[in-house]
Amino acid sequence: MKYTVDSISKHVGLHIIGQVVYLSEKQVTRQQLGQLSRRLPQQSWYQELEGKFVSLDHLPPSYHKGFMMLEELCRIRSDEKINIINRDDPFSELRPEREPEWVSKLSPDARGYLQISFARTDGMDPLAILPKVPFMGFGYIIPDEGMARDAVDTFSLYRLAGVRQLSFLSDPVLKSVIPRSAGLMFDHNRYCHSIDVYVVANLGAHNLKVKEEDLNTLLTAAISHDALTPAGGDSVKLIDPKAFDEDAHYHELLHGEAWENYRERYGINPELLVKTVNGEGLLGRILDFADKSAYLARDVKAYLRTESPQEPTYVNTGYRAMGEIVEKDPHVFALWESVYRRGEHLVFGDKERLGRFLTLRALMFRELYHNPFSRFFEYLVGKGIVKWLYNQGRLTREKLLRERDQWLEQVVGEALGIPYFFTQFYDFDSFRTEECPDLKHARARMAEFESNQETLVILDDFAPVVKSAVDRFSVQRKGEIVSFSEAFPRIARDVEDILNFPKKTKLFFFNLDELRVPIRSRALLKKIMADAGN
Repeated sequence: MKYTVDSISKHVGLHIIGQVVYLSEKQVTRQQLGQLSRRLPQQSWYQELEGKFVSLDHLPPSYHKGFMMLEELCRIRSDEKINIINRDDPFSELRPEREPEWVSKLSPDARGYLQISFARTDGMDPLAILPKVPFMGFGYIIPDEGMARDAVDTFSLYRLAGVRQLSFLSDPVLKSVIPRSAGLMFDHNRYCHSIDVYVVANLGAHNLKVKEEDLNTLLTAAISHDALTPAGGDSVKLIDPKAFDEDAHYHELLHGEAWENYRERYGINPELLVKTVNGEGLLGRILDFADKSAYLARDVKAYLRTESPQEPTYVNTGYRAMGEIVEKDPHVFALWESVYRRGEHLVFGDKERLGRFLTLRALMFRELYHNPFSRFFEYLVGKGIVKWLYNQGRLTREKLLRERDQWLEQVVGEALGIPYFFTQFYDFDSFRTEECPDLKHARARMAEFESNQETLVILDDFAPVVKSAVDRFSVQRKGEIVSFSEAFPRIARDVEDILNFPKKTKLFFFNLDELRVPIRSRALLKKIMADAGN
């Protein structure tokens, strides 16, 4: 069976696919609840349940009453659970044959509501429950038994719950309209992302009919691909890109008793696993689109702050452009439902959606990932203070790969003699940037503030090379498999143009008085950032 957003959400309910429970996005409507409140009291099976629930006969029919009746049935369903969860089959209590007979008497959507409620509460022990993945077309539950849980333990993935997905990037939209909010960062994390990738890859693999002997290797790569993300995330990777190259060092994870037990239990091919994490072969391409679509789905939701953005008059054109795309295609990141295989090629059947996906990706690089209003904090911490501590040996690769963001923030505060240093950035409005024609002029400008104890200047000479990915994804045109750029050259040029934004040398200026940085710490902080700019 090929799964799509429509097949998963045709009715309220759940689908067990592999080792994941996928949740429909569809909701029971007010009209359905109103009908339920009128019809249920007339059903003989419902009357037989009398005494097991609180009587609502005194209430007139309404959607409120229908909702309360449905919730009472959920409670009864949990009370009638047959036995404890079967460890050999974590989904045993969710199987239709284990449902009380009266559940089948309900309408499909009402029955699905009970199924989801039971799965979330008493039907299984969950490792993760995500009611909805933004713009993806489903939510999910992963059981606390099975490969996902074993992978989390084997690769120490719980640590990633303390590593922010967007590291020290801050919200540029709020900064542009509410200056005193400049320090607001994003709170979704790498652990959630790792689980998302596992779930998306699982859907894609089942639609592509990946061989059973390869499926576990793919899913292991999906859930563990970010296991070597350091505390501080991508912002910290800047201090030593080679040492913190997750893909190049992935093989370091494949040792020890826990790994050997995991490998043997799930039949993992270590060589294929490393190749997959590095994007090689069919499995590597599946992981690539699962990773990109999963992180963009969360990041776009975090940037827009909603899945249904209204068009405020004060925000920039990039924000509006992204809002228009997700309004037109609410499941824009559901690339998994149209992908198919031609030999060793992955082909994306929904060409229009792929174009919107690539456009959104390019806009995110311009509007968030490389926006100077987003990066000021990243440069202060990552390129500056953390790099200084790393070069001194006070921070090491081993420690950064073992710890979380909170630990790093504590180390930075102690090193500067400023407890809770990071909290200083939630209440200031004098941050500004200047663009310089080249590095020479930037350094000369910095020198003007060397003796100024009120102003901290940070140099940003980062010149990112962002690949548009228009040549990485394939589509079918007139019976031939070609790259997206070949099939749609105009859209591909538009994507390239979005990424062709100015990448000038920038200076970030901070008012140390407003940051409330103690006098005793200012000389050290200025020296650190001056060294970082040389």
